[in-house]
Amino acid sequence: MRYFVLQGNDALGPFSEDELRDLSEQGHMQQTTSIRTEDGARTGMLSEILPLIAAKVTASEKATSDKTVPANEADEGRPERVDESYGDDTEEVDLNKWTLIGSAVIAVAGLFLFSQRGKWTFFDGVNLIFHEAGHLILGFMPEFIVALAGTLLQLVIPGLLAFYFHRHEKRFATQFCVMWLGQSLLNVSNYVADARARVLPLVGGGEHDWTYLLGKIGLLQHDVSIGKVLNVVALLIFALATAWPWICQWRANRRNAHWIGQKHHHDDFI
Repeated sequence: MRYFVLQGNDALGPFSEDELRDLSEQGHMQQTTSIRTEDGARTGMLSEILPLIAAKVTASEKATSDKTVPANEADEGRPERVDESYGDDTEEVDLNKWTLIGSAVIAVAGLFLFSQRGKWTFFDGVNLIFHEAGHLILGFMPEFIVALAGTLLQLVIPGLLAFYFHRHEKRFATQFCVMWLGQSLLNVSNYVADARARVLPLVGGGEHDWTYLLGKIGLLQHDVSIGKVLNVVALLIFALATAWPWICQWRANRRNAHWIGQKHHHDDFI
């Protein structure tokens, strides 16, 4: 079993049971520090978790002693012991496997969506709903804001969902929403690039948002170039969605190293 140390909105770890006990014995953590198991099944203060770990160790040592080879066979080799790490190792292998599979699915889906830019997909129907909702929700604002609101909302919704799932440690859901954000930006890039040509069909036959917006800021003649830049940004977002688990792991390792380093520096100062 592995554990996370909760500090505000941050979760430091994971730490093994031995590491958790060592940090407690060395005075790096208070008894009121919040601890959560890696699978999220249990959360409690350090003073509640440590007795459970101690009981588990005692039970494990008893099981080990029961597995010891009889004394008359001791000369044939070392006492046989229970492999206590087997379960945790297996769980980590499965997690890595599913992380790879999930990221592969996101990568393939992202490449497919990028290859379909300019064509209608299921995501475009969803994006259209939020786009039109943005115009309605901010319909009381000045005309420039109303025109921009549709594009903003269709980007904000997948971004907010990605943030929500990330905060709740739903890794694949986060990857999916980041990928959706990239696809939504592809949709926007097509809309922007169409500002002068006005080939795309418009809901209700109204004014083209980006013809108005780019005209207002004097960039209408650069509509195609801006669309190409947004295409590249969307591709980078697809790459971000694919690499998300490793980015999270890298950030966690940096936080852990910084936290342990601060504790050691504090001990040396004392």
